[in-house]
This record gives sequence, structure tokens and C-alpha cells, in this order.
Amino acid sequence: MTRFEAKTSPLYFFAIAISLAVVFAVDVFTPLGYAEWVFYCLPVAVSLRAPRPVVPLVVAAIATVLTVVGF
Repeated sequence: MTRFEAKTSPLYFFAIAISLAVVFAVDVFTPLGYAEWVFYCLPVAVSLRAPRPVVPLVVAAIATVLTVVGF
């Protein structure tokens, strides 16, 4: 499997989705005032390696919505 194939596989996008879900779960179950929202940068950083330029924007938008919902 080449590097390009690894970035376009469903497992790559599944890993991004799982990391968003884990950060959201931590965000929901910790008291307000902790800086767990910083960890939303991890899925966005991972999505920067995606072959399509729209993927980081979509992940950042989802992370923003989840941050507001977690608040």
C-alpha cells in the first residue's frame, strides 16, 4: 500500500472520526474550565495529510460544532 492509498483508505477517515468522538466524550464528561478543547487540534492536524484540501476544513468545522455543543 502506498502512502497515497493509506491516506484515502476508509480507515484513515475512521481514525479521524474516532479521535473526534474521543475528544468530544472527554469534553462532555469533564467539568467546565478544563482546557480539553485543545485536543480538538489533533484530528485537524491528522486531517492535514488528506489528499483532498477540503477535508481539514470539514474536520475543523465539525470540531468547532462539537466544542460549542460540549460547552
